[in-house]
Amino acid sequence: MTRGARPALLAAVLAISLTGFPPENPPAEAAATGQHGWWPCDKQMGSQLQAKFPDEFAGSERAADGSGVWFGFKGEVPPEAIAMAKTLPVRVAFTGGLGYTEEELAAARDVVHQAVLAQPDTVNAASAYDVKTGTVQTWVETTIPPEAAAERAAKVARINAISTSGPPGIRIRAVLVGNIEVTPQDRTSAAISR
Repeated sequence: MTRGARPALLAAVLAISLTGFPPENPPAEAAATGQHGWWPCDKQMGSQLQAKFPDEFAGSERAADGSGVWFGFKGEVPPEAIAMAKTLPVRVAFTGGLGYTEEELAAARDVVHQAVLAQPDTVNAASAYDVKTGTVQTWVETTIPPEAAAERAAKVARINAISTSGPPGIRIRAVLVGNIEVTPQDRTSAAISR
């Protein structure tokens, strides 16, 4: 290495360390904090958007790897929502025109869940909704035996045809299962035993 190259190399090293590049092999705890430590900010932002746009907010979802967050809206994405979300330290994505709000999805989930539980051949059910797809999914434990394929298919069709009286963009997806042992995990799910 020549004498003249040393200051340039030192300047490059300083530039890298000053611009916040992470170490080559960060400790696992530091990496996890970097990826997921902002999550309370996301939850707070979702609550703020829900409070500010109750008739439009369709929900939020954090990327599994912690790299970003998604916010959805029933109609057009309000410019003020975009401005508010710019404060988050991660990539933010928006989807407008979903056709439903999170409150409407929750209400549809409850209608479907109660209707499924009211069917005489239902033993138990667990129901949840997906804010990104507008789908209410219900897992149903039934007395219909597995070998009665036509009867089971008819039950799924009956469930999928339940009227939620909600927006037409909300879909229902029924899955018949052998046994349900579910505890509600968050506001998107419900589990009620008979």
